[in-house]
Amino acid sequence: MKIQSSLRKVLWVGSMATILLVAVGFMRFPPTEGSFIKYVVLGLVVATIICGAGYVGIRATSTKTRQDELALRRGINMGWILGAVWVVYILTSHWLVGLADKPTLGNLETTITFVLTIGLILVMSTLTAWQTHSLWTGMKVGLWEGLIVGMVGFLTTLVMLYVSMGFLVQQMNFGELQAFDLSGWHNREVWYFWEEEFAGCAGYFATQLIMGAVGGFLGGLIGRTGAVLKKQPVN
Repeated sequence: MKIQSSLRKVLWVGSMATILLVAVGFMRFPPTEGSFIKYVVLGLVVATIICGAGYVGIRATSTKTRQDELALRRGINMGWILGAVWVVYILTSHWLVGLADKPTLGNLETTITFVLTIGLILVMSTLTAWQTHSLWTGMKVGLWEGLIVGMVGFLTTLVMLYVSMGFLVQQMNFGELQAFDLSGWHNREVWYFWEEEFAGCAGYFATQLIMGAVGGFLGGLIGRTGAVLKKQPVN
């Protein structure tokens, strides 16, 4: 089907972009002051995990039932919606929220983004499980969302770092500046990329997969239980 073909292309492009952008990181910010092997291993591990998840996603796009197709469509739609939300969050939290506002406005923005993400996952996975009487179908909605948003968040953060690193290092907070001074590194941009942000990029991906899996499971459990108790017809 068209939606399956489109998703396969998106996951394939996302996987290739992951490899490319991680490679660009080594060229743009070569970690010559730290343990080069350490960061090579880190980059390879992160790229392998994300590309591996993308490959699994490509293999899993085939749908054998109407229920599978419903879960796939809702997971994709939710993934694009929440992907846009996280792009806005990542960019505004780094570019627009100043140091003085991070403890207040920054924390509020983070809370709203996480609540919105978890809430939408729960609602859509619950609804899907309710309609299909399947906990697994509800969980699939969350997993698709997590994969798409996680990949979007990872790639968005890397691109942001490449185009605005000069600005970002001028916005480092006291704790980051202190850590940089203690690190013994001389190049602030390289240190910031590898020691502060690269792990955060991977963290966006991991966080989305975990939220998608847990939220999808809980929503699927709620929807499945409610459908059985209310004797909801299977769609």
